Amino acid sequence: GQWLDLLPKQQRIVVEHRFGLHGHGRRTLEEVGELLGVTRERVRQVQLAALAKLREISQREGVMEAPFMD
Repeated sequence: GQWLDLLPKQQRIVVEHRFGLHGHGRRTLEEVGELLGVTRERVRQVQLAALAKLREISQREGVMEAPFMD
């Protein structure tokens, strides 16, 4: 599914860049922070929120195990 499309834009960007999705390389918290003009701590918070939201979506869709949810 297009789960990432269900995330707010900032969360989607953080997940794409942190996990190297959609042709983006994997980046550090610092690098994503620079990209978005926020602190690495803010990137970490956004990432946690995004993963929680994706977990919620996956459970709602009946998928219990997704590889990047650990």
